[in-house]
Amino acid sequence: RSGRDKEGEHGEVVCGDWHVAKEGDQCTECNGTLEAHRAIEVGHIFFLGDKYSRALDLSVLHQGQRDYVQMGCFGIGVSRVLQAAAECSSANGRGLRWPPSIAPYLVSIVPLGENGTRAVDVYKLLDAIEVRGEPVLRGNVMVDDRDYLSAGFRLHDAQLLGIPLTVVLGSRFAELGQVEVQLRMPGTQLLRENIALMASDVTCDEFECKAHVD
Repeated sequence: RSGRDKEGEHGEVVCGDWHVAKEGDQCTECNGTLEAHRAIEVGHIFFLGDKYSRALDLSVLHQGQRDYVQMGCFGIGVSRVLQAAAECSSANGRGLRWPPSIAPYLVSIVPLGENGTRAVDVYKLLDAIEVRGEPVLRGNVMVDDRDYLSAGFRLHDAQLLGIPLTVVLGSRFAELGQVEVQLRMPGTQLLRENIALMASDVTCDEFECKAHVD
């Protein structure tokens, strides 16, 4: 059936045999079977037609005739990007694993016992790290100095926040100057052999690697 738009002009009429696709339907292109998957609309595109170009009297010369510009817009939903990253980087109930580019901090220092006073020295050391003359951690290192909370509570908080790197100042730090490093980073293949070249007591699972570093 035909219809009219707001300007009174006839719009295009499309007729067909419409069907709401569902899992198990046969694909009309390849004869395969459709599968259903959950998704998040991170970005969107809208066709605006000449709604705004008419209002602005914006036109171009096309094939000898002056026509209104056809317009469109697109956008990225910032909050939806965070939702998608959180869903894709969740660690099976063990908190988040933010990509470094959007992590709230890159490093969390957790001092235990009497090591609280030395946490500042470790903070300054990490904050000053440079690669090719450029600081890589500056402004992205935090110290969890809530010494009224247990070690497990603070380490669990670091996991929930999705901090990629947790540096624990435990008994080995007081005795041997070694820190425990917990690496949680999505999209990275953590190879035990590579980490063992720089650290000791390396343990890895599907979601993180732990090691002791001098």
